Amino acid sequence: MKRLITALLIVSGLCSPFLLSAQDSWQSLINRLTYYSPEKYKSAIDNLKKKYPDSYHPDKDWEKALSELKTDKETLISGLKAKDPKAEKQAKKLLKQLDAALQAEPQTVRVSVTVPAALEEDFRRMVAAWVKAHG
Repeated sequence: MKRLITALLIVSGLCSPFLLSAQDSWQSLINRLTYYSPEKYKSAIDNLKKKYPDSYHPDKDWEKALSELKTDKETLISGLKAKDPKAEKQAKKLLKQLDAALQAEPQTVRVSVTVPAALEEDFRRMVAAWVKAHG
């Protein structure tokens, strides 16, 4: 009997990290869906479109994903709370689409360089040529 109890304790101890990890995954999806505001998301996308009209091009399906978030948000959260694998799959797909649209944001890098005065003109020409080639 002691062996059986010991074996059960060992097995439950080994499995509990995996169960906690799975719970964290479900809870993470629930939290993201709960706090994702479709209105704020649309505002962020519109702001990026306005600020970077030439270089910001979100995925064409972002509006469809946003509409799906508005209509299915509560259903997905309920499904996730019930540990429905179908709801988990749909939530992950939806959040991935929405994340991709925000990650299409153009990246800006600022570089500060100190150049001796005698080389400044050459450096400016090299930078201008690089920007023209890669810009």
